[in-house]
Amino acid sequence: MANKNIIILSKELPPQVGGAGIVAETLYNGLKLKHVDVEISKISNDKGSTKVYSTLTVSRFIILSLFYKTIVLNDLYFKKVWLKLFRGYFAKRCIVYLHGSEPEFLIQDKAYKTHFLRLCINSKRIIAVSCFMKQKLLDAIDDDVVKKNIEAKISIIRNGIDMSIFYNQNFEVPSNPLVIVSASRLVKEKGFFTKANIIKELIEKHSLNIKWHIAGSGPDSDLITNYIDELGLSSYVVFHGAITQQKLADLYNQGHIFLLLSELRESLGLVYMEASSCGCFSIGYERYGVKEAIINDVSGKLVSDQQECITAIVNFYKNYSLSQNKVDKCLDFNRDLMVDAFMTETNK
Repeated sequence: MANKNIIILSKELPPQVGGAGIVAETLYNGLKLKHVDVEISKISNDKGSTKVYSTLTVSRFIILSLFYKTIVLNDLYFKKVWLKLFRGYFAKRCIVYLHGSEPEFLIQDKAYKTHFLRLCINSKRIIAVSCFMKQKLLDAIDDDVVKKNIEAKISIIRNGIDMSIFYNQNFEVPSNPLVIVSASRLVKEKGFFTKANIIKELIEKHSLNIKWHIAGSGPDSDLITNYIDELGLSSYVVFHGAITQQKLADLYNQGHIFLLLSELRESLGLVYMEASSCGCFSIGYERYGVKEAIINDVSGKLVSDQQECITAIVNFYKNYSLSQNKVDKCLDFNRDLMVDAFMTETNK
């Protein structure tokens, strides 16, 4: 029945700020450049913006995907609908992408567990975006036989960066004010309260002139905005909302430090790599997949707590020229390597 090549099923797509959507679009664009017959589950209205999916629309995409040789189940939403429709069957042409929350929402949920494990065992391949993500999935499986069978299916392909967008434009950015950039969903678990307290201390105790740019949208937008107001930081902060990848790359290039102190178990952290490739020094917690996205003391700094973060920012500012010159372009994470690895796994 299958006569087309590849379809990528992902509800989350840019301009939404989320790793799964960015990976889907990056993979799609990379495959297109290599002249691969690939489609993606994107619907646009007359103005070009992505529409909100209905369950019927998603189901239609999934049924149509059965005419493709390779079906990439990218984000959590499409995986759930697939499992509801097929109970884990029709999996032999599926590539299951693991981005982060599959253990919590598919294995620990009794409604999905059996079906998801069946999907993984019968899939063509399972792709984890990091070593951490692979181990996180395996740790969630309590049956040793199932774990062994699924482990044999997993390959690690770290997310790729579109280097035609995310590259160092070599702007001469003055060191004053110190421009700090954060980009993520606006949820409190992304560490916005901690970051706000850090900005306040840098201004009041270390006398740094700071401009903090925040890109993204999310359910805690008002909560975060109000907290920043309460700290008296409003004049130091610029909210950009959801922006395109090109605008995000421009923002990184005009910044000095990319700051994201997520309290979540991040599977990798594509934004750290994007920022570093634009010459923006990345700072994140030394935990989970973030350790695979930041080259410590080269592309950025891994920290353990709030005080270490403050020290890292102060040291960066004091040694601005030295620190900026050490930022790596993260060539090991470029899109071409990601796409080549994906094609290798697809053709096995």
